Amino acid sequence: MFKNKYDTKGMSIYRFLYMYISVISAKGCNYASNICGSFILMSSDHIKRAETILNTKNDNYLMGKCKESFIIVRLCDEIKIKLIILQNLEWQASFPKSVKFSILNNQNWYEIGTFELLKKRSPQSFTLNSPHFSNILKIEILDFNGKFDIFTLSSLKVFGTTMMEDFKEKEFIKTQCMNLYDIFSSKIIKLEKYNELKENFIVFELEKEFLHLKKVVYKLKNCVLLILLLLLLSLIFILIRKI
Repeated sequence: MFKNKYDTKGMSIYRFLYMYISVISAKGCNYASNICGSFILMSSDHIKRAETILNTKNDNYLMGKCKESFIIVRLCDEIKIKLIILQNLEWQASFPKSVKFSILNNQNWYEIGTFELLKKRSPQSFTLNSPHFSNILKIEILDFNGKFDIFTLSSLKVFGTTMMEDFKEKEFIKTQCMNLYDIFSSKIIKLEKYNELKENFIVFELEKEFLHLKKVVYKLKNCVLLILLLLLLSLIFILIRKI
């Protein structure tokens, strides 16, 4: 739908180095940087210098009238957006207050989040969970904070996962789940074997006690018979003496 007005047939050494360094950093690659090939596709007519929000330097800034505005950005790669960071460093202008983010997928726009911004100069982060891969991001500024007729925006950063990273992440989770399942299964098997051994041991001990009790009863029986025999003999002996 949109065509890149820049030549992106070959990846420059600077773009390669930028993406490599970004990927190994904490947040990953900023896919809204002009260094890796991101650019502005379209914006509201009253917005000036929209491309400055893609610059890593904060010398310049986007500016526009305080009315509903939009900016459409072509990201470096198709990603599932996880994090967007906005920053405004200019005090002599109004600040964006309410912002809506949407992505283009299969020629349809999907809203992925609407957020309220604070009036401060430090970066403001917004966590998202985009359901689709896309390299087209639309930013709609719906409301403003401040007394000025002009608003500014200094920086836009977009982080997420590519298809390959998403695949590797799912494979990693799957592998970890399988490992946990194997560990759990082995522990269950060990527990079952332990319970079986325990039951067998208990049965063995009961049988052992039963045999011991049987022997005791047998001995007691013999002892009682012996006592009765002795009593009988004593009685016979007494009777004989009386005769």
